[in-house]
Amino acid sequence: MRIDLGSVKKEAKHLEETFDPELPEVEGATAFQGEIIEISGGYELTGFLDGMYRLNCSRCLESFTQPFHLPVRLILKPRPEFVEPERDLAADELDLLFYDDHIIDIGKILRDEIVVNMPLKPVCDLKCRGLCPQCGQNLNKKECSCEREADGGAWSALKSIKKAIYGGE
Repeated sequence: MRIDLGSVKKEAKHLEETFDPELPEVEGATAFQGEIIEISGGYELTGFLDGMYRLNCSRCLESFTQPFHLPVRLILKPRPEFVEPERDLAADELDLLFYDDHIIDIGKILRDEIVVNMPLKPVCDLKCRGLCPQCGQNLNKKECSCEREADGGAWSALKSIKKAIYGGE
C-alpha cells in the first residue's frame, strides 16, 4: 500500500485498502479504512484497522481467533536533516513517524500498529481454567484426579515469611 504524498493536499484523501500483513498471528486479510490529510509540517493518517488475530491462550494453550478493531492516528513528517541528541519522547511524539521519500508504504506502518496492539497475555475465554499444574490436563475439557495444593502453591513461601514476621495469618 504505497501512497504518493505529493498527491495529498489540504483536503483529506480517503483510503480503503485490504492487505495481508504477513503475520502468523493474523488470520486472513486486514482492512484499513481512513484518510490522510496534509497538516502543518507533515501529514496525518487516521482510520481503523479491522481483522482477526489467531492466538494461543496463555492459560490453556489452545488456539483461538479474536477480532480486532484498532484506531490509527499517526503524524508523518519529513526526516530532519540534522541529528538530534537522544532524549525521551514526549507523549505527543509517540505517534510521530518520519519519512525519507514522498512515496511511503503505509502497509508496513499499519503492520506495526497490529503488532503493537496484540494482546500480551491472550485468553480464549475469561472463564478459562487453564492447565493442571501437576499433570498438564486442560481443565476446560476434563477434570483431572490431581490433588489441589491447599497451602497456596507458589505463594506458600511468602506466607510462611509473613507468619514469621507478623505472626498469625
